[in-house]
Amino acid sequence: MKRDDPTRPTRHGLVPGLLLLLAMSPTGGLLALAQEDTTAAGDSEKVIGDPAITVHYTGNEGFLLEVDGKKILIDALYRDGVKGYVAPSATQSNAMETGKAPFDGIQLALSTHYHADHFHPDAVGSFLKNNPGATFISTDQSRQALMKVFAGYQEIAGQVRGLQPAEGTASRESVDGINVEAFNLHHGRNRPVENLGFLVEVGGRRILHMGDTESTTSDLEPLSLSKQEIDLAFVPFWYLVEGSWRETILLAVAPRRIVVMHLPAPDAGDSYIESLGGWDKVTENIKKTYPNATVFRQQMESAQF
Repeated sequence: MKRDDPTRPTRHGLVPGLLLLLAMSPTGGLLALAQEDTTAAGDSEKVIGDPAITVHYTGNEGFLLEVDGKKILIDALYRDGVKGYVAPSATQSNAMETGKAPFDGIQLALSTHYHADHFHPDAVGSFLKNNPGATFISTDQSRQALMKVFAGYQEIAGQVRGLQPAEGTASRESVDGINVEAFNLHHGRNRPVENLGFLVEVGGRRILHMGDTESTTSDLEPLSLSKQEIDLAFVPFWYLVEGSWRETILLAVAPRRIVVMHLPAPDAGDSYIESLGGWDKVTENIKKTYPNATVFRQQMESAQF
């Protein structure tokens, strides 16, 4: 993968239904869960909060969240995606866009940025047309792409919010009892891609999705995320494989639990993963650092937190 390719995210690869769920304390230290009954993804997993956060993996960085009777889609409304990255099947895309269970009654859809493995204007447009009570929040780049590409944009324009907060600040929105703070988390310095991190609060639970950011500790500190008592953070995998990146999550985010996103497939031949010793070595090292990791082995597996 070319690091200088502006059309593709950096340091990512295919994730064929694979996520790692990691446990951490509110202060950033690893939880001592040796006596806790943890099970493989898809089985019942111990809930650490009330109300429960139910997470369904849809592909790549895409998730359906259910909390306190609310449903939220994040980075799930795309189609073919980008080669080498997990994309939803045609059946799954149809279910998301038309509101078939479990994608019925969704109040809020979020997209961190407009790359094709996170967002497709026709998928978003179709979803909003079929779900007139839903709201879509993303970057202003995504809003402009939706306006230019989706033929029925005028019908759904009132459901779309394009945000462009200044770095170090937050834009705040509220949708049907769901509070959202959107942060400008850069997608690598000097790359012309707007990327939002979302802090979602619903039912008293706080959930962070970082998108495809490469923000450092100093980038994140002005946001005071470590003081937010984040219950669950969706974090790109590179933050878990290198010392300086690990410190960013420990010090600047400090979530109770982590969902690791965008881990390349074992057979992807990803150059970055190979530079770290290959797939087996990388996953072994992650599990050494986070011994209570749980693995989702396929799309639409679920876990509760």
